[in-house]
Amino acid sequence: MAPDDIKVEIEHFRGDIKALDTVVRMSIAEQRRINVQNRKLIEKLFDQDRENEEKISQINTKIGWFSGIIITLMAVIQGIKALIRWG
Repeated sequence: MAPDDIKVEIEHFRGDIKALDTVVRMSIAEQRRINVQNRKLIEKLFDQDRENEEKISQINTKIGWFSGIIITLMAVIQGIKALIRWG
């Protein structure tokens, strides 16, 4: 090959590399945008999970109270039955 042909090929190669560089940079930018969206979605899901855990905790507290009340009422009823039988 003549030196001029080599220079032409090098310029074509540089053009191809620039085009490839542009595509890679665009791909990286798109991936970063997607990562930001995914991070926001994950944070939203964590917040929802935290809210759900708080709600579950409140429900467990209420169930505990109602269970205690029911057990107390059952004990009172058993006591009244015993007093009625005794009396």
